[in-house]
Amino acid sequence: MIRRPHLPQDAPKHFRLKLSEGNAHLHVAAFLAQRRGLPVPSFEGTGCVMAAGGRRYLREAFMTVSRIRGSGWDFPIQIWHIGPKELPTDLRSRFDHLQVEFVDATEVNRQHPARILQGWPLKSYAVAWSPFRNVLLLDSDSVPVRDPMPLFESPEFLEHGCVLFPDITKNLKDWKVFGFMGLKAPQNYVETESGQL
Repeated sequence: MIRRPHLPQDAPKHFRLKLSEGNAHLHVAAFLAQRRGLPVPSFEGTGCVMAAGGRRYLREAFMTVSRIRGSGWDFPIQIWHIGPKELPTDLRSRFDHLQVEFVDATEVNRQHPARILQGWPLKSYAVAWSPFRNVLLLDSDSVPVRDPMPLFESPEFLEHGCVLFPDITKNLKDWKVFGFMGLKAPQNYVETESGQL
């Protein structure tokens, strides 16, 4: 979702180079510098977002939303999809009693353009542009076994502003993201699961 920023004429020479491991962190710094001073959207309340379009993912989302509502979650839930084709009318109507808001990302994209708006990038896009200050992101097949609201009151959330869960992949020696960001790779790290946060 981070676009290469529009570069002013007086931008440093290395910003004009093709994005590489050696200069990626400089491009990110330029992007963040451009964002400073721009209006920050206002976010309020707590809510759940889910990226789920098409019959398969909507069926899974129905089970997850039913479960989360049954656990006592009474906060808003948004299901994000890409265009009307991903939201068949017969499946949408099954959510009526669950108080779900469907959000067409192609409509949001008109005001907040994204370079890639498909598949897994839709998850981070939904988190970024949902109206909630506190966001629970769930994959359509990530079914909570109890009310997730206590996560927002946990010491981890209160101290760090997020609760992350480990993925099954650990310590990829060839993972280049640290170099791209101008950082040294830590000795031991665990990748973050993106199915819930």
